[in-house]
Amino acid sequence: MDLTIENMQDGMAYTRRMEELINRSVEASLRLEGFEPDCEIGIMLVDDRRMREINREHRNVDKPTDVLSFPIA
Repeated sequence: MDLTIENMQDGMAYTRRMEELINRSVEASLRLEGFEPDCEIGIMLVDDRRMREINREHRNVDKPTDVLSFPIA
């Protein structure tokens, strides 16, 4: 699995422990859903301001949300 994690939160430290938890969570999710581990996954950690911008740009919803996901075709 090729996992890329990008921290785009202002003032939020990103620790090795957080990276390990995210990695284990993604691996467990892939296993539970029956996906092959030979994949690429990108995760962006963003603050409410950036989440609102992304949500507005891609869904025309002008408010933050907890999670947005985008498939790659």
